[in-house]
Amino acid sequence: MREPTLPMSRSALDRLGERFKNADQIAENDLEKLAQVVDVHQEVLDDLKDELADLGYPATTRVKTTATLIEKLRREGKMLLSRVPWPAEKPQVMTPQTRPWPTSSG
Repeated sequence: MREPTLPMSRSALDRLGERFKNADQIAENDLEKLAQVVDVHQEVLDDLKDELADLGYPATTRVKTTATLIEKLRREGKMLLSRVPWPAEKPQVMTPQTRPWPTSSG
């Protein structure tokens, strides 16, 4: 799997998140920047999905929506946008051996 390249630095991402937290009206330019970041993470998820499918593990993918990200930033005031658990940073694959819930033995 390729290494993701974000369209901005972590500090620029955090500044973007601060604007989302504090703005009454969100600038279209800022929404476009966030969409670029979300697209990078979706691409990584899609690559991981394809790799899992090649191994016989069907998977689905989804990243947080723009609205969900902004709500989360506003709700959790100290959260930095760079600290949102983006799937591209550390994809986790659940297998029958690693999932945290029990399986039925039936």
